[in-house]
Amino acid sequence: MGAIIEIPDGHFSGQRSITHENGGSDTRSLEQLIQELQRSANAGGAAANSQQAVAATLVEAAFIAVADGEISAVKAFAGTAAAAGESMAVDVKINGVTCLSTPLVLDDTSGTDVQDGALDSLAVGLQEGDKVTIERTYTAGGGPTPMADTLVTVSASYSPQV
Repeated sequence: MGAIIEIPDGHFSGQRSITHENGGSDTRSLEQLIQELQRSANAGGAAANSQQAVAATLVEAAFIAVADGEISAVKAFAGTAAAAGESMAVDVKINGVTCLSTPLVLDDTSGTDVQDGALDSLAVGLQEGDKVTIERTYTAGGGPTPMADTLVTVSASYSPQV
């Protein structure tokens, strides 16, 4: 089906809107158009960003799921690279249960590159009302310039609903 950009002129002329018949060159009924609009409006996603200026252990609320769906990505980076021996483990949890296969780790080997979290395909599901948290566990290192300006992004996609 084509995307609904506009409803063609004359689509609802006469009895077509009452009888569920399509109108003009558009072959979709009113019911189909409404369902497409609902799917389009309900599909989509969200992203939560958590920025921390100074590296520290922190548990932070990211978002509440507004519909059924799933966590689709977890990414993180440090604006200032970690010193030797310094690290931050990042975990994302849904109602207290991790959705990652292993925590994402920012350390002196990751530098300032964006790191991708490894999602656990069996644990990424969201139900409306689920609480998603970002948990950072910081381990200090021995270098003079500690990691700073970390950013964690959690993306979710929501299932289309009619």
